[in-house]
Amino acid sequence: MPRAAISWSGGKDSCAALHRAHPLFDVVAMVTMFDENAARSRSHGLRPDVVAAQAERLGLRQVIGRSTRFAPMASHTSFSATSCSRNIASGRKTCARRAASSR
Repeated sequence: MPRAAISWSGGKDSCAALHRAHPLFDVVAMVTMFDENAARSRSHGLRPDVVAAQAERLGLRQVIGRSTRFAPMASHTSFSATSCSRNIASGRKTCARRAASSR
């Protein structure tokens, strides 16, 4: 079974996606995008301790991505799918994203 990481917002849709992925993949990690200071998640504004508790209860390794306020949403997706997946494969726990230009 192929190993995978899931993009994790902390909401019900992420939970449903994880549930649907389990028959097809060995989901080993969850990737959550946070603000520049890693104080709040980009999607739901969750504190890191809440997301960490979710990862622990689900038995998944937590991978934290950081992004600036002005990074376009599409870049979050492509960034998570490329750089973060390489970091997961190499055992790292964090990845970072900065906006190409400030607005």
